Amino acid sequence: MGNYFLLSMRFNKRTPEDFGLVSSENSDIFIRQNDNSQWKSRPLYDYGWGKENGYFKIPMPNFAELVNIILESKSDDDKYGSAAVILDDYCEELLDKCFEIFESGDNLKNYSEFFKILQLQTPVNRSSTMGKEYSCVSEDYERWKMIANRISNI
Repeated sequence: MGNYFLLSMRFNKRTPEDFGLVSSENSDIFIRQNDNSQWKSRPLYDYGWGKENGYFKIPMPNFAELVNIILESKSDDDKYGSAAVILDDYCEELLDKCFEIFESGDNLKNYSEFFKILQLQTPVNRSSTMGKEYSCVSEDYERWKMIANRISNI
């Protein structure tokens, strides 16, 4: 069972009880009784049929912690839950992290699962476009395309 995230698979879990959680005094927070940890509901990873039902443990890990979870965790719930949060909340940081990885000289094969879980081999502009000039949106897309091309060659 995940330490940071709980996910359904093909929507096989819907209620807090399906995830082993019970209600608390706060209607937004649920408790895992075996350790009294607090959890909050959030749509998580999209395996291709829509965002799965899920929960994250409070407090939510920060970007660096989420990256480390993907790289080091043995739990698929934690890996894919972390990826979902990064893709929803930290695309600018992810873009910078990818360039940092490329420039570090590390063996890129060490990051192949990281890239795959985040679906970075697909050239999609994951950056925010709200309020940006067309030239900035195009520049972001070119950077994501560069990353996708680089990953495809690993």
